[in-house]
Amino acid sequence: MAEAPKRGKSRAMMSRAFRIVVALTSLLVVALSSAAAGAADGPKLPPAPIHPDTLPTLVQTWSLPASLAPKVTNTYAPRMMVRDPLLFIYDHNGRRLIALNPDTGRVAWHRNVKTRTDIAFSFTPLVYKRRVYIASDGFLHCYDAATGKQKWQVQTRGVGINGLARSKRHLYLPFIRVEKGEGLPGVQIWSVDRRRGRVEWTRKFEGALGFVEADSQSPFYVADTGLVLGLTPDRGEVRWKLRIKGRVSRPPILKSGKLFVVSERRKPGWRGAGVWVIDTKTGKLVWKAKMTADRVTRFLYRGKLALVSDTGKLVVYAKEGVKPKVKGAKKGAKKAPVKIGKIETEIDLNFGDRPESIRATVSGHRIFVFSYHPDGNGYVYLIDMKRKRVLAKANALDAPVRSLIPWGRTIFLDAADGNLHAFRLDRSARPKRATVPADEFARQLITKATAEATTPQPGLARKLAGLGPKALPPMDEGLASANPYVVHAVAQAVAMLRNRKSVPALIKALETQRQAPPQKSVDPVLPLVDALATIRDGQAVTTLTAVLDDPAQTHMRRRAAYVALGAIGTPAALQPIWRYRAARALNTLNWRPQTKTISTTYQVERDIDPAKADETLQKKTKLTVKAVGNDGRIFTAAISPYLGCYNDVWIGESDLDGNFKRAYFTGLTKAEIQPGKRIRFANLRVQKVKDNKDQSKKDQSKKDHQQSKKSKPGENTAKPGEKSAKPSQPQPGQLPKVVTPEMLLAKTEAELQIEMPFVGKKRGTTRWVKSRKVAIPFAQLLKDFDGDGLPDIVERRLRTCVTQADCDGDGIKDSEDVNPLASGKLKLTPEQKVFREAFFAYFSFLKRRGLVVLDPGKGPSYEVYGRQDPVLSLRRSTIQSLRKEVGLHAVDYVSFGGPYPKGGTSGDALRKPVWGKKNKSVRIGMDIVRSGDNATGYNVKLKKTGRNWVVVGMERVWTTDLPDKVEKKKRTVVAPAAPPTQSLAPAPRNEPAPVAKAKKAAKKAARKAKAAKKAKAAKKAKAAKKAAKKAKAAKKAKAAKKAKAAKKAKAAKKAKAAKKAAKKDAKKAKAAKKAAKKAKDAKKPADPK
Repeated sequence: MAEAPKRGKSRAMMSRAFRIVVALTSLLVVALSSAAAGAADGPKLPPAPIHPDTLPTLVQTWSLPASLAPKVTNTYAPRMMVRDPLLFIYDHNGRRLIALNPDTGRVAWHRNVKTRTDIAFSFTPLVYKRRVYIASDGFLHCYDAATGKQKWQVQTRGVGINGLARSKRHLYLPFIRVEKGEGLPGVQIWSVDRRRGRVEWTRKFEGALGFVEADSQSPFYVADTGLVLGLTPDRGEVRWKLRIKGRVSRPPILKSGKLFVVSERRKPGWRGAGVWVIDTKTGKLVWKAKMTADRVTRFLYRGKLALVSDTGKLVVYAKEGVKPKVKGAKKGAKKAPVKIGKIETEIDLNFGDRPESIRATVSGHRIFVFSYHPDGNGYVYLIDMKRKRVLAKANALDAPVRSLIPWGRTIFLDAADGNLHAFRLDRSARPKRATVPADEFARQLITKATAEATTPQPGLARKLAGLGPKALPPMDEGLASANPYVVHAVAQAVAMLRNRKSVPALIKALETQRQAPPQKSVDPVLPLVDALATIRDGQAVTTLTAVLDDPAQTHMRRRAAYVALGAIGTPAALQPIWRYRAARALNTLNWRPQTKTISTTYQVERDIDPAKADETLQKKTKLTVKAVGNDGRIFTAAISPYLGCYNDVWIGESDLDGNFKRAYFTGLTKAEIQPGKRIRFANLRVQKVKDNKDQSKKDQSKKDHQQSKKSKPGENTAKPGEKSAKPSQPQPGQLPKVVTPEMLLAKTEAELQIEMPFVGKKRGTTRWVKSRKVAIPFAQLLKDFDGDGLPDIVERRLRTCVTQADCDGDGIKDSEDVNPLASGKLKLTPEQKVFREAFFAYFSFLKRRGLVVLDPGKGPSYEVYGRQDPVLSLRRSTIQSLRKEVGLHAVDYVSFGGPYPKGGTSGDALRKPVWGKKNKSVRIGMDIVRSGDNATGYNVKLKKTGRNWVVVGMERVWTTDLPDKVEKKKRTVVAPAAPPTQSLAPAPRNEPAPVAKAKKAAKKAARKAKAAKKAKAAKKAKAAKKAAKKAKAAKKAKAAKKAKAAKKAKAAKKAKAAKKAAKKDAKKAKAAKKAAKKAKDAKKPADPK
C-alpha cells in the first residue's frame, strides 16, 4: 500500500519531463528553421579566400635566366616547345635558340639567330622530323634538332610573327614589314619548301597581325581583324572566306578538320570572348558561343574546346552545338541559323579576385591552370576531369606567365620577365601554417593594400567579405585609411556583410571623405553611402541629408544620398526627399539656352557645371566682330551643343567679351568629323540689309540735295501743283514711332564662313578646310509664327508645333513648358509613375545643360520633371530619323526597356518592370545613351510609400567607360636598344616635374628650330631652283632671238643678192636686145633717097 503513491508520483514526473523535452525540441526546430530562413534571406557572401601560408609550395628544380637584352612588349605567341628528348626555347630578346634537357635544365646546344635589325617578336619554334624552324627579322632558319647545326637559311622581307605552320612538304611563314618603328598594314605569307628552303609562292592579306595554321592538305589564315581564309596549297589562292566578330589576339587551334578561333568582343555594357568553330573544308560556321570575361585562355581537351576565364569558370564545350531557339522563325527559311555551343562541363575554380594573368594546358585527363593575382601571388590548380573537381592548389611563381607546358612530373612556366622555371608536381614544401585567423588575414590584406594600392581593388573587397563578420574590427580600422582605394574596397566589403556594428565607422568615414574631392578612378563616398543604404540604419540620416543638401558635392554623391535615404525609409529619412522633390519638380521653365561650348567630352556619367566653363575653349569656339557702319553694334557667332549637335551655330548681339545679350539659333550645323574637334569661324561680317526701299530713299535724298544746291536760299523748289517738302513732325496727340532692337535686328544680315577639320596626310595632324560663305538674314531667325517665344527654326529642330503656341494643349506655352510634347492632363499608369520617379532621381542632380529625349514606349507621352531644359517625348522612329537627318549626338536618349542606338544591347538592364508582392515594390531597367559608344544602364528599385514611389536602389549594370580623349591606336613595334653602359652615379628613376617640363620644352624648341631650319633650306633651294630655271629660260629666249635675227639677216642678204643678180640679168638682156636691134638695122638695105 505504501508503494502506490510513489509509483503515481514517478509517473507524473516522467510525463512532466516528457512534455518539457517535447517543448524544447519544438523550440529547437523553430529556432533552426528560422535560422535557416535567415541564412537564406541573408547576404550571399563570396567564397572564403585561402591564405598563401596555408597552401603547399611547389619545389623549383631549375631555372633558365633571361638574357640581358631589354624586354620586348610584342608577345603574342608562346616561345617554347617540347619534343622528346629536348625543350626548345627561342629567346627573341637575346636572339638565340636554346635546346635544354627538360629533366635537368642543362643546355644541350644554343645558337645565335641572325637578324637584320633589332626588332623582334615572340615566335614559337616549329619542331618536325628532327629539324627546328625559327623566323627572325629578315631570315627564316632551319637547324638540326639534335646538334643545332644550321641546315639552310632564307632571307625574307620582314619580321616573322607568332609562329610557323606546316603541311607535308611546305612551311607557311607570316611576317610584316616595319618602317621607322611602325608596322605597315598587311600581313605577307610565304610558302617555303621545308627540305630545301625554296620560296614557292607569296601572298599579302589584310591585318596588323596574323596567324597561320595548316593541315596535311592546305593552309588557313586568321587576321586580327576577324578575317578567316582557306587557301590553296599550290598557289595560296583563296578557297573560302569568312569574317567573324571581334579582335583575334591568340593563335587559333586546328584539330580534326575544325578551326577553333577565340576573339575578344566588346559591346556597350558587355565585354567577353567570342568562340567560333569553323569547318575547314567548306569555311562555314559549325557553332558559335560567347563568354563574359575580361581574360580567357583556351586549349583542347580530348578534341573539345575548353576555356578558362578570369571569373574562375572552367568550361568544356561539346563537339556539336545545338540549334538556337529563334522566336518567330519562318518555316522553310533558306538560311538555317548557326548552332550555339553546348556547355558539357563547368567547374568553379574559386579564384577569389580576378587574376591579371591566366594560362591553362592539359595532360591526359588532368588540367593545369596558372593564375597570377593583383596581390602578387601566383597559384597552380590541378583539376581532375574524371572527378570534375579541383584536386590541389599550390603556391608557384610570383610573376605573370606567358605559357606553361607539362612534361611528365614537371611543369614549365615561361615568366613574363623572360625567365624560364621548372617545378616538380610530385614534390612540394609543407604549408607554413595550418590556419590563419580571419581578423589577422584581413589586417594583413588591408595593410599591404594601404601601402601599395594605386588603382581600384575589387578583389580586396571580395576577399574581405569572404572572411565574414570576424574580420569586421580590422575593416572598421581600414575605413579610416588615408588611401582612397582601400576605403573604397573596405566599404564595398562592409556593404556585402550588412552588419550594423560598422555603422558608426561608416558615418565617421563618410564625414571625412565627403570633404575631399573624388579621385579620377574611384570615389570612396559612393560605396560608403551604398553601405549605409544596404544596412538601413537610422543613425545615418543626418549625415546623408547633409550630403544631399550640399550643392558643392558631385551629382553622383547627392544621388547616392537620395537613394540611401529612400532605402532607410523612416519618416525622418523621407522628409529631406519630399523637400528636395518639391523644390525641383517643376513643370515650367524660362527659355534661356546655353549658347557656349564648355567641354569637348560630353560623357553620360560626367556632369559639367556651366559656371566652371573653360575660357580658352570658349575663345576658340566663338568670334566677335563689329557691325559694318556707324551704329556701334557688336555681334558674336558661337558654337553650342544645347540643341543636340556639337557644331550648332548661334549668333546675336553681344558685348566686346562675346557675352550675348540674346542669341539666336541659325540652323547651321556640321557633323563631328573628328572626336573632340569643333569647327572654327574663319570670317564674320554683319551689315544692314540693302532693300529696294532704302535704295529709292537714298536716290531721292541725293536728288533733293542736288536741287537745293541750284536753288537760291529761301526759294521754293517744289513743282507746280506739288507741296513743298517739310520735315515730318508728329501731329498733336500722336506719339512718335518707336524703333525696337528687334526691328533694327530684322534689317541686319550676317555673312559667315567656317573652317572644318579633316585628318591630314601625316598621322596626328589636322588640316582645316574653309567652306563657302553663308548669308544669314536675322529676319528669318526672328520669325515666330505662333508667338510662343520659340523661333520657328528652333521649333523645327525640337519637333514642336510651328502654328500652335501650346503644342500639347496643357495650357503652358512651348517656350515655358518642360515637356512641350507631353500633356500633364493625362492619367498616368503605374509603370509611367515609376518611370517618372526614376527619371527624376537620375537627371535632377545633373548641372549640365541640353536636351533630353525620352522614349514613352507603346503608351501615350507623359510628363517628367527634374530638368531646367526641354524634355522631348519622341517615338523611336522619330528619334532614328532625327539622328540620321541632323546627327544628334549631344542629347541624352532615355528609354525604359531597350537602349539606343538601334541594334545595340546591354544584356543586363531589365527589359520589363518586375513587380513585387501586392505591387508595393518594383524593379525597372533604364538606359541612357548619347551614342553607340557613350552609354550607361541602370536597374532601379522603387518602393511605394503611401501614394508616392521612392527610389531605394540604383545599380549600374553596364557602362562604356570611355577615356577622356579618344586616340587612334597605332601598331608600333618596340625595338630594343643596346644594353646601357655602367655608371657610378645612378640616375633618379622619376625626374622632378620642373626638370621634365624643361626637358620637354627644350625638345619642343629643338624640334621647332629643326623644322624652321628645314623649311628655310627648302625655301632657299626652291628659290635657287626657280632662279636657275628663269636664267635658263632667258638664255634660251636670247639664243632663239639671236638665231631668228641671223636667219632674218641671211634671208635679207640672200634676197639682196637675188635682186642684184636679177638686175644684172635684166641689164644684160637689155644690152643683148639693143645689140640685136642694131644688127637688124644694119642688115636692112639703105634707102635710095
